[in-house]
Amino acid sequence: MLIDNRVRSFLILSYLALVSLVGLSELLSDFESVLWLSAFLLIYNLLEIWRLYTLRLGNFFINPMVFGSVLIFCVYYGGLSNFYLVEEGWIYVKEPARILNTERNWVKVFLVFANYSAVSMWMGYYWTGAQRFNSWLKETLNYRELFKATPPFNRMVLLLVIGVAVKIYLFSIGLYGRVVSSEFFEAGVGYKLGSQIRILSELLGLVLIVMGYLYFVMKDERYKWVFWFCFIVEVFFGFIYGARGPILIPFFVVFFFAYFSTNVIRWYYPVVFVMVLFFSFTLVNDFKQFALKKSFSRFKSGSPITLLNDFVENQNSKSKKNKHYGEVVEETISNSTNFLSEGAMAIRHKDLVGLKEKDIDFVSELLYAPVDAFVPRFLQSKKNAPTWGYWFKNNVLKYQKKLKWSMAMTLIGNLYFTGGFVMVLVGFFAVGFLFRFSFISMENGIIGVIMSLSLFQVLVQEEIFANQCINALRYIFVFPWLLFFLFKRY
Repeated sequence: MLIDNRVRSFLILSYLALVSLVGLSELLSDFESVLWLSAFLLIYNLLEIWRLYTLRLGNFFINPMVFGSVLIFCVYYGGLSNFYLVEEGWIYVKEPARILNTERNWVKVFLVFANYSAVSMWMGYYWTGAQRFNSWLKETLNYRELFKATPPFNRMVLLLVIGVAVKIYLFSIGLYGRVVSSEFFEAGVGYKLGSQIRILSELLGLVLIVMGYLYFVMKDERYKWVFWFCFIVEVFFGFIYGARGPILIPFFVVFFFAYFSTNVIRWYYPVVFVMVLFFSFTLVNDFKQFALKKSFSRFKSGSPITLLNDFVENQNSKSKKNKHYGEVVEETISNSTNFLSEGAMAIRHKDLVGLKEKDIDFVSELLYAPVDAFVPRFLQSKKNAPTWGYWFKNNVLKYQKKLKWSMAMTLIGNLYFTGGFVMVLVGFFAVGFLFRFSFISMENGIIGVIMSLSLFQVLVQEEIFANQCINALRYIFVFPWLLFFLFKRY
């Protein structure tokens, strides 16, 4: 039974009042407040997900909002994962944020922001603007005809060949994943060259989605073997990339189309999911560490196969003296999925230190996003894109400044740097709106599905909001037309 809107509004206001009370209360210890705020975050999102399920809108298990709310609030921000990080009366914080063990109030502030952000994101999802925007695209910009396009097979095979070739080339020159050459990084060549040709490497992922749609949804057996070939190659290069995302995405594409075409969850889906997740946190993480610790210019042969052989030899010779492997995996999972520490440190830095003149201009980057969306950076006189995560690690966390890697400041942290608490609410409302539009786009043919999956991939990551805006504008206003002309039969 659906709750009356007035009753629902009263319950949400009461919930936010309770969150604020717990966040400000001195009657509870910091530890108790953090656990209560985490519990509120978990319960609220589960109730909203249940409400969404009762609406019977279809495609529930691939609804971007379901995945997004679980990943962002229950995992990244600790609605669920904080309960696994309890140690000796406090929450485990990462080494770069160890100051939070004494300045605990910042953790509470972050969780209060997270609870408010969850409400704002769900409000954005239920706002009717997404349906009106979808209708406007179809009627005013003639997307109705665009969504009818289907790709020629031969053209997809050509894109497949180009995508694989570019990945191999990027790897051979030291510009692929965790094997980025230090020479490129120091000279700034990595961004300038990589940004121009790296997009071509994504053609393989595009072919995977197209073939998945034609094979699963359109039931065309001719595309079966091409799809599974794309899948295997994507998983292989995803492993070489040295990150979990490129490994998980191909498996998600398979699950997405298998469910989208049948609306049925098979018993083995969760089993495969757990196995792939375990693989991504074990072998993939081991490879990541292997790639980061070795010399950056080590792969003189430029061969992915040689790299894998080196990794296998390293695994065979490595002895884990200090920790059991299970403890290593547990620590890896907590460090890679829970961003409570980073978010709290971002808020702390903004309030106590503030942004200096030489720091990233967050407001300008956001206001300039529409230009960046339609005019590539290498055609602009503007300087290179900010290294957000690298700046955050060095200037906020002040951690291992000599190492060339980055740390996520969280979307809440990024929005707070940009415009304070109000910007946090506005940003998450926009994310909820885009989640809804992504869900609606699934019914808009093959181009709509590609647009939906592209938006989903950007939104569920702890991305910079300016980058999310840039990618959203491209995926909505540029990418569909490029696909249309690519698919068009001349």
